[in-house]
Amino acid sequence: MKFASKLVLIYLPLSLVTLAAIGMLAYHSAQRALSEEALFSIDYIAGTQQERLENIIEQNLERLALVASRTQLRLSLENYIADPKSQHQDKINRILVDARSSIAGFKHLYVLTLDGKIVASTNISAIGTEYPDTRLFVDGQKHNSVETLYLNSGGGLGLRLAGPLKLDNSLIGVLVVEKSADNIVALATNYHGLGETGETLLVRKIGQGDAQFITPTRFDPKAALNRSVSRGNRSSPVIQSLSEGGQRVIAAVDYLGNPVIAASRHIARTGWGVVVQQRKSEAFASINRLRDSLISMVLLFALVNIILLVLVARSVTRPDRKSTRLNSSHTDI
Repeated sequence: MKFASKLVLIYLPLSLVTLAAIGMLAYHSAQRALSEEALFSIDYIAGTQQERLENIIEQNLERLALVASRTQLRLSLENYIADPKSQHQDKINRILVDARSSIAGFKHLYVLTLDGKIVASTNISAIGTEYPDTRLFVDGQKHNSVETLYLNSGGGLGLRLAGPLKLDNSLIGVLVVEKSADNIVALATNYHGLGETGETLLVRKIGQGDAQFITPTRFDPKAALNRSVSRGNRSSPVIQSLSEGGQRVIAAVDYLGNPVIAASRHIARTGWGVVVQQRKSEAFASINRLRDSLISMVLLFALVNIILLVLVARSVTRPDRKSTRLNSSHTDI
């Protein structure tokens, strides 16, 4: 075997192994750093979305309490209960109409007596009927609550609030408000900082623990109150979000079957879950680019090394070849 070939076969593998080892260490170090950065970003956005949603809920409950605190509303209801005349009912209706006009987003307001009957409302056709959401009515007797989202007649998402009407610390009725949920939808559909595949998911618990989407998703505009995830899928971040405490998830699968990274939060006041997620293909795109760059560098280094080694080997062996030719010529003479 020629010296040049031996030099290439000995030095090249050693140099490639060394370079590959250095490249792998650099790659794994960068991978950990970039993974932590991607998870931190997702986790930060999830925390921000949780705070915003909690602020929206608190604002709604404050507005509900503002209406329920109107003394004339409660006195008029007490008068109507004692003497159900139309004049007392009309006064309650006027107070509700005034409240609706002064508070943005309120669509309809209802005053219910303790038997569940609607005795006054901005929705005139509902007066005299029973309010359909019995759970909200029962909870509304205990405390101010935000529990129910629904699709209104126009196909938009609506929100129901309920709270007690008390006079001298005695419960006399329940105030129910139906309002637009546009601000909640706007929060969930704000994809700032989430690239091309990131999204915020809002879910609630239904049945025995399944998670139902309560707002549209980025890739399913009709998901609200239509799409759900089975409680048996415990690795799903939306199922995990229904439990107390937040959790960062590195390896998860979204509702469409795509691998994602996700961070979940739980809204204790409503029991809702908040999930911010991004597909791994996008979240770790920089890591994949780094891997491809390192592979290209190793291949390029190998090619350059082969060329240099061949040139060096030839330059080293050239005097030997020249000496061989001279010796051969002397022998011929």
